[in-house]
Order: sequence, then structure tokens, then C-alpha cells
Amino acid sequence: MNIHIQEDSPSQYQEMVRKHESEMMRHFVSFDHTLNVYFYEDLTAIKTFDADNCIYIIGSKPLELLSEFEPHKISDGHVITIIADSRSLYTSKTAKILTESLKYESFISHTQSLQYFTALQECVLNAIEHGNLGLSKDKKDGLTMLDNIERYHQTVKETLEKDSLGEKAVIITCEVRDEHFVTAVQDNGEGYNVKKALGNRKKQNTLLHSRGLRLIEGLTDDYAILDNGRRVEFKLKAQFLTHQSYSQFSMKEMRKKCKVLIVDDQEANTKIARFYLESVGYENVITCNCPVEAVEKAKDIKPDLIILDIVMPEMNGFTACRKIKMQEECRNTPILFFSSLDDSVTRTKGYRLGAVDYVAKPLQKNELVARTDAHIQNGLLYCSLKAYIEKVNKDMGRAKQAQIELLPSEDKLEMIKKKYELEIGVCFKTCYELAGDYWTVEDLGDGRIALIMADFTGHGVAASLNTVRLHAYIQEFYNYLHSDVETFIKRINQRLKDTIPLEDFATFVCAILDTRKNELNYIGCGNPPIAIIPFDEDSECRFLTCEGLPLGIENSPKLPIYMKNIQLDHGDSLLFFSDALLETRHLPEHKMWGEKTLLKKLTDIKVQYTFPDLKDILETFNETALKPLDDDLTVLHISYKNAEASKELLQSYMHPDSLGTELSD
Repeated sequence: MNIHIQEDSPSQYQEMVRKHESEMMRHFVSFDHTLNVYFYEDLTAIKTFDADNCIYIIGSKPLELLSEFEPHKISDGHVITIIADSRSLYTSKTAKILTESLKYESFISHTQSLQYFTALQECVLNAIEHGNLGLSKDKKDGLTMLDNIERYHQTVKETLEKDSLGEKAVIITCEVRDEHFVTAVQDNGEGYNVKKALGNRKKQNTLLHSRGLRLIEGLTDDYAILDNGRRVEFKLKAQFLTHQSYSQFSMKEMRKKCKVLIVDDQEANTKIARFYLESVGYENVITCNCPVEAVEKAKDIKPDLIILDIVMPEMNGFTACRKIKMQEECRNTPILFFSSLDDSVTRTKGYRLGAVDYVAKPLQKNELVARTDAHIQNGLLYCSLKAYIEKVNKDMGRAKQAQIELLPSEDKLEMIKKKYELEIGVCFKTCYELAGDYWTVEDLGDGRIALIMADFTGHGVAASLNTVRLHAYIQEFYNYLHSDVETFIKRINQRLKDTIPLEDFATFVCAILDTRKNELNYIGCGNPPIAIIPFDEDSECRFLTCEGLPLGIENSPKLPIYMKNIQLDHGDSLLFFSDALLETRHLPEHKMWGEKTLLKKLTDIKVQYTFPDLKDILETFNETALKPLDDDLTVLHISYKNAEASKELLQSYMHPDSLGTELSD
């Protein structure tokens, strides 16, 4: 083993590590002399992890950390192990750095990194909160953020500050096992009866929430709860092992593995062709002298290439080609015609039926071998590409589901609606598989709710990964949202400034709606304005401006923050939206609405429907919007009843089916 100690750490720390070096190394069972062990006093000095058979021990008391666990056996597929105290790990930094390091070293793909970051962060938080700190009983579900989140975060913070609990260790281990990249997170808690706990959660229907086991299950290929709940393992397919294409094989390996079917009614021709191919190393050459039989044989053996004569009795080569291509098993199998017919009409007909090439009779060995090699390689490359695309599409679908899991569930929204007598309508429409938009509604208690909306520049995987980061940062600094929104936004901004490229900035708005005072306090950071749709028939719709700098551009000390306070009239509703509502082009002139036209549209809708809801707004948008949309569209409509407003009057225009409203195709 090779020992490395943080160079800029205090001398006392370095002396302590050297003094107990031998004793600490006995906690690792390994015969690999390339294993590197790194000692860091805290996490702040780590910018990246060396994901090449390394161990990181993070904390001011490494000997105590190691003594909490049994000796750690290093497997043959070991990639990295991180051992740290709970206090150091209780941020998203470890998950972020580890994810980026594994992606850089190609252990996980760019698409998988979105899933990996979220699953790892969930496991680490669970290990600390419910394992080492034993806070499961402080919430309804041991793996789910539910009620009293402000009190809960304060409890976590206070508990972590206690030496006896904040210094408890967590182990993160990554290894390659059976074509999977396996990550395990282990705590040092008391554990629990896994079967009983899962049974109780199922009865209580708590697994339907967007955190915990259901989230991990949706993000990964497989997971397991081990060691009485103290260890959670999750797996992702090791794409660097499973996506090797045949193009990486040598010519010798390709000729040895691939199957060629030769079809000609003249046995002499099939023997000659077979002899030519076997003489250069092809070992699986099958011949057939009956085209009818060849159609069935192709389905059974699934050849990598078919060499097919044209002029044959019973069935000509064109008919055989068509029938073979009609079979699902052979739809993408390359077919090479060889025939004495060499005119352009014959060639064109063959190409239209799906043939890839012609070889003229009499056969020439070098030409036959060269064309066979080329088309088998092309066919295998196509199959490899097709498999890769299918895998990417599957990963994208799972990543999209994981992103949706981060948004408020219908159960959560229904709870807020009933508690505060609100009506909440949401449209969340992505222009690509993954979105760069994010929104959430949070219950702050004491009659207040928080509404957050963000729009990252760009689309697809990169933008969606940034929304996952934002979600993690919101959870990390959630306690500030209750009492200090400015600090909440500045903390999130600094995290984004430190972790995303400058060009990936996000427009952002955070609004606090006080249902007791009919009051809205909000901070806008470069996002579109907030629309107020008045309850009073004679009042006009208006915009609340959201001037400010988008997040992720400037360091927080220089970030201008403008908190605004608006007194709402009885029954006014609010419309939050991303810029797609303003910038989508509309028929007949292909012009954008912009703020002026949108305000006029809202006023017209109010006149038409008296008390419009989100469904009415989207129907108007849908009538003329050009599709598919060029940008993600998020629209959030909230109306509320206060003590002086008539409940019956409000209910006369509130539509319960507005939740989850989508655009029509």
C-alpha cells in the first residue's frame, strides 16, 4: 500500500497519521501493491478523487473512524473507498466530486451521472440521518422528507454538532462486479428489521413519495439493503464493459465468430464460395442449395451476412431476399447478391429490396473476401450502434423519470391545497427527453408556502443534471428558506457558481405567499415576470417585474438581491412561467407573444372566462403555438381563498382537474 497525507494539513495531524499508520492499515485486507491510501483532515481540500484503486480517509480522527468497522476487504474490482465522519459528508459536495471523478474516468457515462449523483446523495443522507443519527422516528417515513422539514433540518444540524454522533463514520465503496458498477453506502447505526420496516411503509403507502427507496429503485439497475439496513448497495450497468462493438475485434476474431449463409442452387458455386471464405479464417460458413429452405434457415441461425444467388428454381433471389427481410430476426442482416446478371436494372431492383452489394460471377476470391469482410463489419457496427441507441434511450427515459421524481408529487400538492384552501395548476412540458426547468412548492408552516421556479440555459442531459444539482442545494439550505430567503438564494447561487460553467446559468424566482395576510414576498433573478390575474372583474391583469442577475454568473457577495413585497387583493391568482410562454412562435405570422401580447391574452381570457384557470390559459396558448416547442415550458397557476373571500364564489371558477395540465400534442 502507498500512503499519502494531505500536504497542507496541520503537523499534529500528519504526525498522528504516521504514528498509527501500521495500525490503521491493518483495517484493509489487500494483496494489491498498487493500492493508494489518502488521509485528509477535512473535505475542503479535496477537488477531485483518484478513482483508480484508492482509499480516502477523511476526518480529524482517522483511527477512531476505522475502529468503528470490521476490517475492510479490498475486492479485485475495487475502484475507490471513502471513509468519512457524518459531519464532513452531510453536504452534496462528496456526491458531486465522486460523480464527476467517476464520469471523468469513464466508470459511468454522462447520461448515467445524473442517476448516479441522485442515488448516491440519497443513500449518503439516509446513512447519516437515519443510520448514524437515528432520526427515523422524527419523520413519518425513515427514507422520506415529509412534514416539519424546518424542524427536522434543525434537528439534524444540532445532532451533527454533537461529537459522539457527528463523528460517526460512513463508508462509500465503489467496485466493478459482474458487468455492473456497484456502489455501497454503509453507516454505523443500530440497523433495523428491514422486512418489517418495508412492510410498514407499504401499508402506509409511504413508498409513493419522491425520496428514498422508490427514488433509488427508479434510478438504478438494481439495489439491495444489507447488514440489517446498515448497508445499501445499488448497481448501474458498466457500459465500458458491455458496449464493446465488434469493430474492436481483430479481423481474425471477427472471421472466427461470425456466421455466413451462402445460398445458390448450384452446389459447385456454394462449395467454391465456402472454400474461399474458410481459407482466410471464416469458421461458420453454412451453405444451402434451396432458396425456400434458406428462408427458414436464415431465421433459425441468424447469420451475420447472407450471400444470395438471383437466378434459382422454385424461388428467385429477389423473392428470397424480400421474405428474409420480412422476418424480424433478419431485418437488419446484410444481403450480398452474387450473380452473372450484372446490368443496372438488376442491381437497382436488388438495392431496393434491401441488398447491400453485388459480386459478379465467376467469383474472384479477393473480391468476395473483401466485400464479405466489409459488409459484416458494417452490419455489426450497425447492430452495435442500434444496441447503444436503445440503451441510451432507456437511460434517458429513466433519467427523465428520476427528474420527475424530484418534483412535488400529487400527494404533496393535494396536502398543501387542502391545508391552505389553494388551487394549484401545473404544466411541465419538455422539448427534449430531459428538461432544464425546475419548480417546487413547499409548505413553510404558519400559513406560508414557498414557490420556486428555475430555468437553466440549454436543453437535454447537461441542463437536466443542473436541475438535479439545484434540487440538492435547495435541500441542503432548506432551513434558510423559512426565515432568510436572501441567504437561501445566495448560498444556492454560490454553489452553482462553483459547480457549473458560466454559460449554464439559471433564471430563478423564489416567492413566499402568506395566505393569512394576502401578501407576496419574492426575489427574482432574471426570470420572466410574475402575472397577477385579479379576482375583481374591473381590474386588469398586471406583471410583477423580476429584475436581477441569473444564478451561477456572479459570486454571492456581488449578487444583487431585490426582495419585493406585494399586497394582493382578495381572490387574486398568480401565474409563474418560464420564458417559453413568451418566446414560442405562433401562427399565422410566426411571431412570439412577448410580455405585451401575453398580458393582453391574459386580459382577454379573464374577460372570456371571468375567473380563468390554467386549463383556459393553456388552451389559448395551444390554439396557435407552433409545435414541437423549441424550449421547455413550465407554468404554475395558484389561486387562493382568504378569510374575507366567499368560498362558494371561489369554487365557482376553480377546476380540480387543473393539476398536472399538459399541452396537447
